[in-house]
Amino acid sequence: MAEHDLWYSLTTKIINTPRLSKLKLHTVKVNGRSLSDDIKISYGVDTEHPQSLTVIDKGGHHYALEFVWVRLTDNEEEENLESEDEEEMFEDEEEELFKDYEVFEEEEYEFRR
Repeated sequence: MAEHDLWYSLTTKIINTPRLSKLKLHTVKVNGRSLSDDIKISYGVDTEHPQSLTVIDKGGHHYALEFVWVRLTDNEEEENLESEDEEEMFEDEEEELFKDYEVFEEEEYEFRR
């Protein structure tokens, strides 16, 4: 599998597959600067601009990520591919999930811009 085939758009998958909304963060980069040590929570997928994601670090600073990719584990890749046809849409009651991200788990997920 080519390298680019291992990466998925986090924001698109969250909107289409809300069950992925609790992914743990490992590394987030904004303008080339890694925020992995500062990440507290992420939230705020804009359904009108689905490539927009806001990250808040422990200092309370907001970072708008216009395009974020996540590499999933093999098992999650299979589940993700199976769910692509489900056409699940983002619902208002699911918006709260974006405020409940858990802090990253080493070596499991890696984000890149």
